[in-house]
Amino acid sequence: MSGELSRRAALKLTAWGGAGLVASACTGNDRPAAAPEQTLPEAPPLPEAPPLPEAPPLPGRPRNVRVSRDEFVAHAEPCLAVNPREPRNLLGACIAHPNEGGTHIAAYASFDAGASWRSLGGLQDSADGRDPTVTFDATGRGFVCANTDDLHVWRTDDGGRTSGAAVLATRGHKLDHPWLAADPSPGPQSTTHLYGAWTGGSDNNWLEFGRSTDGGHSFQAPRAIDTALGPGEANFASPMVAAGHGGAVHAVYGVWPPLPPGVLRPEFPAPIRVISSPDRGETWGQPIELGTGVMEIRVQPDTNGLGLPAVAANEHRDFAAAAFVVRQPDASFSDVAVCVSRDRGRTWSAARSVPRASDDTVYLQPQLAIDEAGRLALSAFAYRRGQIDVVVLVAKPATARFGRPVPVTSRPFDPAQGTLSGKHGAWWIGDYQGLASAAGRVHPFWNDPRSGRLEILTTSLRA
Repeated sequence: MSGELSRRAALKLTAWGGAGLVASACTGNDRPAAAPEQTLPEAPPLPEAPPLPEAPPLPGRPRNVRVSRDEFVAHAEPCLAVNPREPRNLLGACIAHPNEGGTHIAAYASFDAGASWRSLGGLQDSADGRDPTVTFDATGRGFVCANTDDLHVWRTDDGGRTSGAAVLATRGHKLDHPWLAADPSPGPQSTTHLYGAWTGGSDNNWLEFGRSTDGGHSFQAPRAIDTALGPGEANFASPMVAAGHGGAVHAVYGVWPPLPPGVLRPEFPAPIRVISSPDRGETWGQPIELGTGVMEIRVQPDTNGLGLPAVAANEHRDFAAAAFVVRQPDASFSDVAVCVSRDRGRTWSAARSVPRASDDTVYLQPQLAIDEAGRLALSAFAYRRGQIDVVVLVAKPATARFGRPVPVTSRPFDPAQGTLSGKHGAWWIGDYQGLASAAGRVHPFWNDPRSGRLEILTTSLRA
């Protein structure tokens, strides 16, 4: 997240909004000090918010559901996960900006496949929070992870009705853009593995990995699994993690060259790497370069859009996929390229571009999800003539052969309306969006300024 937005003073939470409890320190292999397990009372339903000030959906477009009905004035970087034990249970999180300044991590839960939502408010100990991610383990426990200048992890045992105590997974450890994934393998809750990856080191020049082997009660000390080397590798950026069948773990990330100082970075090529572990993070293979992507995309003279890489893995078979944005110099469009692995990350296919609606569409912020049948779903911001549509593409099971892009926003929106300015230019609409898929349904989860400020919206469509 933009530094100018993420490092303001913290807001004191309202009484109803705090969903977490006081964090228990948990660094290295040490367990937190003994304390009784606690949960908060179930959050009351929020009052009905006024309808979004928009016209009815365009013909053939779905209606959108507003998720964020709370006291926060802006919401960014939404992430979404689906409960494998109950596919109608969705858990989401985002950066939330209160009126008074600062940020928190807000969480939301649905128990009817996204038709309605309840809010957990701002999670306690999430002041200055950014880069939230969400995951479920095989037993149906949900986890929210965020960067608070350390790594905080919150757990919910009831799908998001309540939240347990936060765990401090690192202490005094500089990191950026953490991502958390739970091992999908069935087994006792006490041995559930959680995997986290982020950039660290003096200048984000390490890709670091940390894990929990006891269901998130404690986290092992982080270790570097890749290091930026040579004059062309200044640092790493924006890792994402996926956990798959048989203990496979994959992390995808960008390699940035040295860049000139300045407020608005130029559009530049970035090698996209993936590194994989076949044994739940015990050992790691060599990094593999998937292709050359573009992570900051000049969409207008004073603004960059973002195209961070994404990864997903299937829980039942050795099938994983990674996606990233590619763009030829001076092209009026960008594409999303997808690579797949069928051997637990030892090898990856050549990049293959997904269908694009027009030759003046710029794809931004791709996200991947994969359901129990091995069917890939991909969402993206489709930027065209100053407007954005969220589009979803679905592939045939265990392939990257995607169908046409389907707009899921009821109408396109102007990203400059009600969004935030900063180091990316005149508007910034977050670094990434959310996507989940299970039981034949795909759930895109995005932030959208159509109401005059950034709110979280969603819809549901058949895979």
